[in-house]
Amino acid sequence: RGEVQVGEAGQEIDVLPVGMFMMMETPAPGRKVKHIRIYSHNYRRCILVRWVTDVILDDSGRIVEERNALTPIGPDDYDAAVQADPRYCVLHAMGDRRSGRQLL
Repeated sequence: RGEVQVGEAGQEIDVLPVGMFMMMETPAPGRKVKHIRIYSHNYRRCILVRWVTDVILDDSGRIVEERNALTPIGPDDYDAAVQADPRYCVLHAMGDRRSGRQLL
Protein backbone atom coordinates (compact mmCIF):
# COMPACT_ATOMS: atom_id res chain seq x y z
CA ARG A 1 0.00 0.00 0.00
CA GLY A 2 1.14 3.56 -0.65
CA GLU A 3 0.85 4.90 2.89
CA VAL A 4 2.87 7.67 4.48
CA GLN A 5 2.93 8.87 8.05
CA VAL A 6 1.62 12.45 8.39
CA GLY A 7 0.46 14.78 11.11
CA GLU A 8 0.13 13.42 14.61
CA ALA A 9 1.40 9.97 15.48
CA GLY A 10 -0.92 7.29 14.16
CA GLN A 11 -2.60 9.39 11.47
CA GLU A 12 -2.07 7.95 8.01
CA ILE A 13 -3.43 8.74 4.61
CA ASP A 14 -3.24 6.49 1.61
CA VAL A 15 -1.43 8.56 -1.02
CA LEU A 16 -2.22 6.24 -3.91
CA PRO A 17 -5.99 6.95 -4.08
CA VAL A 18 -5.36 10.69 -3.58
CA GLY A 19 -2.84 10.69 -6.43
CA MET A 20 -5.16 8.72 -8.70
CA PHE A 21 -8.02 11.12 -7.91
CA MET A 22 -5.86 14.14 -8.73
CA MET A 23 -4.71 12.61 -12.05
CA MET A 24 -8.23 11.85 -13.28
CA GLU A 25 -8.72 15.38 -14.59
CA THR A 26 -7.54 16.30 -18.05
CA PRO A 27 -5.91 19.73 -18.24
CA ALA A 28 -8.42 22.21 -19.60
CA PRO A 29 -8.17 25.94 -20.12
CA GLY A 30 -9.08 28.18 -17.25
CA ARG A 31 -8.80 28.04 -13.49
CA LYS A 32 -9.32 25.05 -11.23
CA VAL A 33 -9.47 25.27 -7.46
CA LYS A 34 -9.06 22.34 -5.08
CA HIS A 35 -8.84 22.19 -1.30
CA ILE A 36 -6.47 19.58 0.12
CA ARG A 37 -4.60 18.59 3.27
CA ILE A 38 -0.83 18.28 3.06
CA TYR A 39 2.00 17.70 5.49
CA SER A 40 4.14 20.82 5.92
CA HIS A 41 7.76 20.21 6.87
CA ASN A 42 8.02 23.89 7.85
CA TYR A 43 5.14 23.66 10.34
CA ARG A 44 5.81 19.96 11.13
CA ARG A 45 2.11 19.16 10.92
CA CYS A 46 -0.74 18.85 8.45
CA ILE A 47 -2.20 22.02 7.00
CA LEU A 48 -5.16 22.74 4.73
CA VAL A 49 -4.42 24.51 1.47
CA ARG A 50 -6.25 25.98 -1.50
CA TRP A 51 -4.57 24.73 -4.69
CA VAL A 52 -5.25 26.97 -7.69
CA THR A 53 -4.22 25.80 -11.16
CA ASP A 54 -4.37 28.10 -14.18
CA VAL A 55 -4.02 26.38 -17.58
CA ILE A 56 -3.20 28.59 -20.55
CA LEU A 57 -3.63 27.34 -24.13
CA ASP A 58 -2.33 28.74 -27.41
CA ASP A 59 -4.53 29.38 -30.46
CA SER A 60 -4.16 25.72 -31.50
CA GLY A 61 -5.47 24.48 -28.16
CA ARG A 62 -2.10 23.26 -26.89
CA ILE A 63 -1.06 23.86 -23.32
CA VAL A 64 1.59 26.57 -23.25
CA GLU A 65 1.64 27.23 -19.53
CA GLU A 66 0.30 25.80 -16.29
CA ARG A 67 0.58 27.81 -13.10
CA ASN A 68 0.00 26.35 -9.65
CA ALA A 69 -0.33 28.20 -6.36
CA LEU A 70 -0.81 26.70 -2.90
CA THR A 71 -2.22 28.98 -0.21
CA PRO A 72 -2.71 27.88 3.42
CA ILE A 73 -6.33 28.16 4.60
CA GLY A 74 -8.03 27.74 7.95
CA PRO A 75 -10.47 25.01 8.95
CA ASP A 76 -13.44 27.38 8.59
CA ASP A 77 -12.40 28.17 5.00
CA TYR A 78 -12.19 24.43 4.25
CA ASP A 79 -15.66 23.84 5.73
CA ALA A 80 -17.07 26.74 3.68
CA ALA A 81 -15.53 25.23 0.53
CA VAL A 82 -17.14 21.85 1.31
CA GLN A 83 -20.51 23.57 1.73
CA ALA A 84 -20.10 25.59 -1.49
CA ASP A 85 -19.03 22.67 -3.71
CA PRO A 86 -17.74 19.45 -2.14
CA ARG A 87 -16.38 18.19 -5.49
CA TYR A 88 -13.43 20.55 -5.11
CA CYS A 89 -12.43 19.24 -1.69
CA VAL A 90 -10.43 16.14 -2.57
CA LEU A 91 -10.72 14.27 0.73
CA HIS A 92 -14.45 14.99 0.99
CA ALA A 93 -15.00 13.86 -2.60
CA MET A 94 -13.21 10.60 -1.72
CA GLY A 95 -15.58 9.98 1.21
CA ASP A 96 -13.74 11.62 4.13
CA ARG A 97 -16.47 13.61 5.90
CA ARG A 98 -14.30 15.08 8.68
CA SER A 99 -14.51 18.82 9.31
CA GLY A 100 -11.58 21.16 8.72
CA ARG A 101 -10.75 21.14 12.44
CA GLN A 102 -10.82 17.34 12.54
CA LEU A 103 -8.47 17.14 9.55
CA LEU A 104 -5.89 19.18 11.42
